[in-house]
Amino acid sequence: MKVLWIAKRDLSANLNGIQGWVVIASVLTTSGILFNLFGLNGSERLSHEVLQQFFFTTGGVFNFAAILFAMRSFSEEKANGTDVLLETSPISDGSIVFGKWLAVMGMLTLLAALSTYMPALIFVNGKVSIGHIITGYVGMLGMSGAIAALGVFTSSLTKSQVAAALLGAVVAGMFLLGFNLSSMVEPPFVDIVERFGMYNNNYMPFIEGRMPTRELVFFGSVIFGALFLTTRILEGRRFR
Repeated sequence: MKVLWIAKRDLSANLNGIQGWVVIASVLTTSGILFNLFGLNGSERLSHEVLQQFFFTTGGVFNFAAILFAMRSFSEEKANGTDVLLETSPISDGSIVFGKWLAVMGMLTLLAALSTYMPALIFVNGKVSIGHIITGYVGMLGMSGAIAALGVFTSSLTKSQVAAALLGAVVAGMFLLGFNLSSMVEPPFVDIVERFGMYNNNYMPFIEGRMPTRELVFFGSVIFGALFLTTRILEGRRFR
């Protein structure tokens, strides 16, 4: 229940303030423009190819939204001085961290629900599998959930939301661009670096309509690792 209280507190702050809605409006607008340019551009394409293009472009925008939603998790608390209340509360650090991540996921889930009109447009002139749409959204939320966890981690390192966002973008970029970074290392580390390429290696199967367990485990591992490190940071501050 304490986890849900933290999540509800942060989720309400996002929904009752203008910042959260600005991010949602910006993401939906950007996704719509990209979908129109690269998906519904009048060229001869199969319906499933249009859907794949939607998830490919929208996935990147969702990652950006995850960083923006997560950057205020702890940075805003520090800037407002309310972090002291959290540190002295009877709620465990793990519950605080997990609750804040759940709040970010709540915003991303709302964003995903509002974006469903775009794949629905495919049914006007074509037909795609509902399972393919669901699989794509599962992969997109899994990837953006991992990015959100990394964003919560970087937010715990600074009281500046801008610095948290920039640091989160750098850390997230290292994971998302693992495939590109692999060309800069020598064997046998190439496979390891490529494995961390969320976009090229872990997200692509979902775009294609497949839901591999290994990729879900990878997203879960990144989420667990980032939230664990964040919890350790909070514990260190509580007992220093």
